[in-house]
Amino acid sequence: MRKTLAILLLALALPAAAASAGGTAEGALVIDGRSVALAYAYVTEPSTLEVDLSNVPLDRSRIKRLTEELPPGVVVLTIQVRESDRRATSVTIRGAGLPSDGLRPDRVGIFTAETIRNDLVVATLERAKPVSAGGHELTWSVRFRALPPDAGAVRNLDDALDRSPRARRLLDRANDLLGGYAYPAALCLFLGLVAIALVWGKVLAPRRARRILSGLSVQGYAEVDVASPDLVSALDAAAPFALEPSVRFPELPRETLQAVARSAPGGRRYVTNVFQRWQDMRSVGSGLSKYMPLWQTLVVESAPLAIEGELCIRPRDLRLVSAEREARFGFRPATIPDLLPAFVERYVVFGRSAEITLPRELQQAFVSLESALLTDLHGAFPNTRFGPRGWGICASDVWLDERRLRALLEAADRISAAARSF
Repeated sequence: MRKTLAILLLALALPAAAASAGGTAEGALVIDGRSVALAYAYVTEPSTLEVDLSNVPLDRSRIKRLTEELPPGVVVLTIQVRESDRRATSVTIRGAGLPSDGLRPDRVGIFTAETIRNDLVVATLERAKPVSAGGHELTWSVRFRALPPDAGAVRNLDDALDRSPRARRLLDRANDLLGGYAYPAALCLFLGLVAIALVWGKVLAPRRARRILSGLSVQGYAEVDVASPDLVSALDAAAPFALEPSVRFPELPRETLQAVARSAPGGRRYVTNVFQRWQDMRSVGSGLSKYMPLWQTLVVESAPLAIEGELCIRPRDLRLVSAEREARFGFRPATIPDLLPAFVERYVVFGRSAEITLPRELQQAFVSLESALLTDLHGAFPNTRFGPRGWGICASDVWLDERRLRALLEAADRISAAARSF
């Protein structure tokens, strides 16, 4: 029974397998004088080396439906390639306004292959002189690098198992041993896990986060409206940016979930939980979720600082931060005179101006926070931001952890006191 349960969990835990989305093409198909740019290339039948060139990106689920129903605006040129002699044997063209079974010209044109494998075809195909098929006049010229298409969205459990044949074979064996009950049991377990995840994400986690923030009332914090203009202004002026997102893919604006505030020297301090979605390279084409979730806690003080320009300070040893992450927000590595050796060893500074000074008191505060920032908040990607209108610090995944939240607030207290030395 334990082995069977392990098999079921394995089948449910496997992510959707996805090939690279790097198939590209350059060139055009001309139908009755109308040019269609072909920009995408896919190896859709590895065994017979069938290559599809299209004018829009397609995933496996959409390509599978092409034989049944072509989506509006999609034009596909399919090439049958013979691996033995590296020749293209036929071309089929499908698209809006064309017969449902496509056009099959009797001439292929000139096909030149650089690489032919069942998972990669790099080649050119050219038909410079017009050829007639089904009452249409056609020409084409395209260079392409075809790869297997993305897996597309996971539609159901069968689809997930189809993408992992080994897991399906194990589950089939378990199903035979259990007299046909393995699949219903797996489905029930799958639905149960989904229900638990939804309840946790939508109800239990936000309720726990709100309770933890409410517990800060003993330190003088009080709940504030997340839409408060003062809070929005403070976040705009001093909230640090998240370090985790990639610079290659999109990220959505932050959404403020809960917030509390109290008075601070020269202004107010806000502690907020925020949520953000960003696209990770690992999630591109995975079919599970287009965007990765990110929960952060921010401590922001809207108190004027005697500083020109802006700067941010973060731990030096954060290897997973994209090299150009700070540059995306206009920050560059800063050259600062008279830095403490202990500070330089542990932290790196980025600024928006060429000349930046960093008070010794602030450097010493960061050095003294080695336990809080580099140990207690290890893996939380802490980042800070300082500007004329205030300063802020952020850390990821501390909103449900009271110990790590205390470390963040301890860091905020020491930085707040030292920031007044600007």
